[in-house]
Amino acid sequence: APERFEKVAATLARAGQSVSRRSQLLDADLAAATTQQLGNVDILLGDSLGEMQFYVALSDVVIVGGGFLDTGAHNVIEPLIQKKPVFVGPHVWTIEFPASEAISAGVLFKVATPAELAAKVEDLIGAPERIAEIAKKAAVFRELHAGSTSRTLSAIAGLQKSRAD
Repeated sequence: APERFEKVAATLARAGQSVSRRSQLLDADLAAATTQQLGNVDILLGDSLGEMQFYVALSDVVIVGGGFLDTGAHNVIEPLIQKKPVFVGPHVWTIEFPASEAISAGVLFKVATPAELAAKVEDLIGAPERIAEIAKKAAVFRELHAGSTSRTLSAIAGLQKSRAD
């Protein structure tokens, strides 16, 4: 949310994090806009819109927000498509499907508290072989659930044909 970019940057700085903003480091085509290096940066703050796939691709593990609030979790499909392990908080009623299937498939992990999240993410980041195993499961999950757009378009075409007849 653009209205929160400044507040988030300030909160991270107060927490002692070294923060660089996407808008300062990369141009609109996501190419380097500066010679600044990321070596000493703790957090790359995504202060732009429409680039979630870019951030997911950079990640080893994805934490999808909202699930620690009663408002519910956000979209988990994008990181699952990119075969990333995904963590959410306890409130997943907004994404109950596909969350229940992704949890059963071992590619989505629901945690109860921020402390549990931190511990599980730390464990997973230290185990690249587990990340690779989850990526394989996510590829299978993706294949099992792919094609909804073409199936929907076919159903619409069938309905249009039956109406025309």
